[in-house]
Amino acid sequence: MEAMDQLSQLLNERLAELPRLKEQGYKIIGCFGNDFIPQELVYASGAIPVGWIKGGEHEAVMASIPHIVRFTDTFCRAQIGYHVLQEKIQYRTPDLVVISITDRNVAAVADYLEMFTSRRHFKLGIPHTKNEKALVYYQDGLNLLKQELEVLTGRQVGLTALRDEIKYGNRIRKLLKEISDMRKSPYPPISGKDFLRINQATWTLDRKVMIQFLGSLRDQLEHNAPLKKKGARILLTGSSLAEGDDRVIGILEERGAQVVVEEFCEGMKKYKFQVDETEDLMEGLAKGYFQERLPDAFFRPGMRERAEYLLGLAREFQADGLVWYSLMYRDAYDLESWFFREFLKRKQGPPLLVVHSNYDPAETEQLQTRIETFVSMIRKE
Repeated sequence: MEAMDQLSQLLNERLAELPRLKEQGYKIIGCFGNDFIPQELVYASGAIPVGWIKGGEHEAVMASIPHIVRFTDTFCRAQIGYHVLQEKIQYRTPDLVVISITDRNVAAVADYLEMFTSRRHFKLGIPHTKNEKALVYYQDGLNLLKQELEVLTGRQVGLTALRDEIKYGNRIRKLLKEISDMRKSPYPPISGKDFLRINQATWTLDRKVMIQFLGSLRDQLEHNAPLKKKGARILLTGSSLAEGDDRVIGILEERGAQVVVEEFCEGMKKYKFQVDETEDLMEGLAKGYFQERLPDAFFRPGMRERAEYLLGLAREFQADGLVWYSLMYRDAYDLESWFFREFLKRKQGPPLLVVHSNYDPAETEQLQTRIETFVSMIRKE
C-alpha cells in the first residue's frame, strides 16, 4: 500500500530530525510504552515525546544480560538492551525518560537507569485498583510529572496549550478508532499488520503530521476496494506487541488469517477513549488514561472485566479465534491466559491459542507449526 511507504518515509524523517531538534534546544522525553504517560502533557510543556516501544530483536534481549536477571519480562529486558546498545535514536536522545511503573518487570527498567546510568528519569506510579483513591493517586503522579517537565523545559504548562494538545490527542484516537472499526467488515480494507504499524507510529511522529496522515488514510480506505479475501478472523491479545515484533501477526496473515482487532498492555496506543476537554484538564487526563482504560492483567481485581471485554470485542469484530501472545516471564498474563481459556469455555466463546516468545529466532518453527494448525482448525472456506 502506497500509504505504508509514505508512513515509513515520515518515520525515518522524524527519527533523523530528533537530534537536530535536540540541538535547537528542544527536550526529548522517552516514554515507556504502556501508554499511561499522556503525550498531551509532554507536548504542552514544549518537549517532544518519543516511545520506548521497540522489540522483537533477540540482540537487544542478550545485551541486557549483564544488567538484569534473565527471568524478567522480555519486552522490559529489550528496553534495557536497546539503551545499552545505543543504536536507536529514540534510546539515545532523551533528556528525560518517564517510566510508568505497573509491575516489578517495568520497575526493573527504572532500576537499571538508576543503578547503571546517569540518565535522568521519572517514575510514574500506577495503582493496581480502579477506584477514587487510585484515581487521585494517579492524578497526583501526573501533577508531579507536569512539575518535572516544567523544570526541565523552563516552560509552564498553560491551560490553553494543554487544551489544544488534548484536542490533538482526541483527534488521533478518533481517527485510529474509525480506521480500526473498518475491520469489522467481512472484507477489511487494511491488514492487521499495517494497522499495527500505523498505531505504533503515533508514539514517534509529530501529532499534527499524524493527524494529517490518518485523515488521508481514512478517506483513502473508505473509497478503496477492500481486500478480497475471507480468512479466519483473529483477535490478537496478550502482554506486549512491540514495534518490530511482528512475527506472530506475520505468520497469522501468511497462513491466510485476518487479524481484525488487537488488545495489548504495551507497544500499542489505546484509542477507545476521549479526554474531556471541558472539565479540569489534569483530571480529564487522569480519567482518560487510567479510569476509563481497560484494566491490564496486573490490576486487582480485573480478570472478570478484562475477560468480558475481550469476549465482547471478539463478538463485535466477529472473530473466529483468539491468539494470546505473551512474552516470557510476564507471569500476570500467563496466569490470566489460563483463567481466560476456562472463561471462554463456559461462555462458549471462540477457540483460544496461547503462544509465548523470548524474541528468539529459534522459536519461529514451533510458532509456525502451532499457528498454522490453529488457523487450519478455524479456517473459513
